Amino acid sequence: MAYNPEIEAEKYFKDLAPIEKQHEEDTRFYFIPTGVGVGKYLPSVTTILDMVNRPYLKQWYRKVGMDEADRVTDIARAIGSEVHHWVEQILHGDQIDAETWQPMAEETKNGIRAFVRFQQEYHFEPLVSQTIEQTVYHLEHGHAGTLDIIGWVTHHTINQGKRTLVLGDWKTSKSHDELNTMQLAAYFASASVLMPGVKPAMGMICRLDKKTGVPDPLFYELPRLRREYTVFRKLVTVWYHIHKKLVYKVNTEGVSQNG
Repeated sequence: MAYNPEIEAEKYFKDLAPIEKQHEEDTRFYFIPTGVGVGKYLPSVTTILDMVNRPYLKQWYRKVGMDEADRVTDIARAIGSEVHHWVEQILHGDQIDAETWQPMAEETKNGIRAFVRFQQEYHFEPLVSQTIEQTVYHLEHGHAGTLDIIGWVTHHTINQGKRTLVLGDWKTSKSHDELNTMQLAAYFASASVLMPGVKPAMGMICRLDKKTGVPDPLFYELPRLRREYTVFRKLVTVWYHIHKKLVYKVNTEGVSQNG
């Protein structure tokens, strides 16, 4: 039988049990069912990456002050969440009506404009509807997260213009961050275990510029993602060592907050 990633993806999603996001002590966990009524709590990929020191953030906090930095961060996070929401809706075939569009913040509109432009210029389409905003996890290596997309791109700069399957993440940050590449690598490794027959050929981080409305995609070959994942796994080991009491607590008592 010819390679058909759509069929391979649907095989996985057919019997997928619901996966819950939960919090304990400001740490995001995903409860991954491993049997009837049983499961395991895994920390999110972003939770693990949060322990990495970011000197530029500390410098910025000192420059503008804690209150102002928190205010700006909260606004940026809210805009990012709204852009992600509308990207997901558009990929599912929905349209934004004028009544909804008009009161949106200009940065939100620009993020959406950047996605639509990317969709048009790269002839982007999702693999199947289930590969839009889907939880992926790696039970053996101990992490989970929400994958933004697996889909097709066709562009003269990618794979000699051939239609190419990519596993991707949308970002609304001001610039690309190296840690985002590790995040992408962790999602790629998880999806490769869960959906081995899908086989994306590349990774993608597409930054949706909130100021200009212009997409800024980066594409990653598999060897680069493997190298990034090797580093990420070392971070996972350190994270579990530091948080072993918390991990024991949540997997014996559960967590106190959903969502």
